[in-house]
Amino acid sequence: MSFYNKAVNYSLDESTAFKNITDIHYNAFKSYENDENIHLTNKFVQKLILSFDIFDDVQDKDNKRAPWSGDERQAINLGLILLIDAFKEAHECNFINKKTALDYIHLNLSNSIKGQYIDIQNRIKTPLEYINMCKSKSGSLVSLAALLGVLTTSTKHLTEIHSYCLDIGVAAQISNDIKDVINFEKKNDLSEKKISLPILYLLYQYKGPSMVKDYFLGLVDYKEICMSKSMVIRQLYHSGALNYAKQVKEKYMKQAKEKVNNLPIGSSKKLLIIKNLIDEI
Repeated sequence: MSFYNKAVNYSLDESTAFKNITDIHYNAFKSYENDENIHLTNKFVQKLILSFDIFDDVQDKDNKRAPWSGDERQAINLGLILLIDAFKEAHECNFINKKTALDYIHLNLSNSIKGQYIDIQNRIKTPLEYINMCKSKSGSLVSLAALLGVLTTSTKHLTEIHSYCLDIGVAAQISNDIKDVINFEKKNDLSEKKISLPILYLLYQYKGPSMVKDYFLGLVDYKEICMSKSMVIRQLYHSGALNYAKQVKEKYMKQAKEKVNNLPIGSSKKLLIIKNLIDEI
């Protein structure tokens, strides 16, 4: 099997999550059946998200299981091939308003890249800066997948959909950060001294002793963190850092649900979005 096929097969599950976002929004807002075109839209979204996944992995160096992890040069080439293929397919998609679709593609991809740039800088100092980074980096990709599903069949409520998708992106990113910071089975955020919401709480709000805080201040190294991982995990729980992050995640999930419930669509369609997308975070 070629390098290209291995990479695509490996990433099907990940990109399928975004395909589901597209399908959910197509079904929630469709005014008529356009199944052939939603198939084209799904292919476009999957290739586009896969290309961004590859670029993200190359930059973060945090996914050693991926087929492209061993050769960054080939990974970049693969990402570019997928990106070019995706945009070719974008022009073949029969969106209700192609200009609006292309405008949202440009807006969301640009914002996601800006968010990734801020994330890589790793200079975030406040929860608000972190939230804004998540909206740009993650929320923009959720918005992209959702809006393209909608624009396959309708042009209504685009601003409102974009807004709650940013909230969903924040909640999803925080959920990933919570899992990652206590997972020592793979290279995690702690190994890179990456700033996340639980870490911000420990550094700037928690007043008690913390080995993680000492690590970020350069007083202990990562080897010592790994040797004391049980204590580190207990400190993350007992300090309130993880609970704080969960509360913020739940706040943005609640905001997203409220925005969905305010849409002038049927209750069954609202439930489709909430149950299959927001409640799954």
